[in-house]
Amino acid sequence: MRVIHKINIAIKQRDFWMRFAPSILEERKDDYLTDAEFAPYMISAFDSTTKEGGNEIPATIHPYDRTCRPQTVRRKWNSHYYKIIKVFEESTGIGAILNTSFNLHGYPMAVTPEMALWTFENSKLDAVVLGNYLVSKCS
Repeated sequence: MRVIHKINIAIKQRDFWMRFAPSILEERKDDYLTDAEFAPYMISAFDSTTKEGGNEIPATIHPYDRTCRPQTVRRKWNSHYYKIIKVFEESTGIGAILNTSFNLHGYPMAVTPEMALWTFENSKLDAVVLGNYLVSKCS
C-alpha cells in the first residue's frame, strides 16, 4: 500500500480507497482476474484472484469488493507498451504494472510534452520519462 500513498502524495491527492488500474499482459490476465475478458480500455471491472491479484498488484485491487478495472495489453495492439510490461515481468515475475492518468488533482491529463513537464514540475514526483528521455529533479 506504500505505492498508493506515495502516488497520492506526489501527484494524485485523492481518497485513500480509490485504487489505480493495472495494465496486465493479456496472457497473464487469468493470474490476476477471475473470468476476465480482453479489456483494452479500463472500463470493465473483474473480480481479482486472491492468489496473484491480491498479493502482487494490491494497489490496483479495491479494498472492499476486491474488484479490479484493468487494461489488458495485447502484443499486436500495442507492442511498445507490451514490451515495457514484459521487461518488468522478466525482472519481477509480475505481468502487470500500475497505470494511472498523468495529471495533478483538478487538472486535465498531460497530453503534450509541455503539459507533462509542467505537471512534473508542480508535482512531488522524482522523475518522468518523455519519449527516450528520463527527466529527474535535482536534489
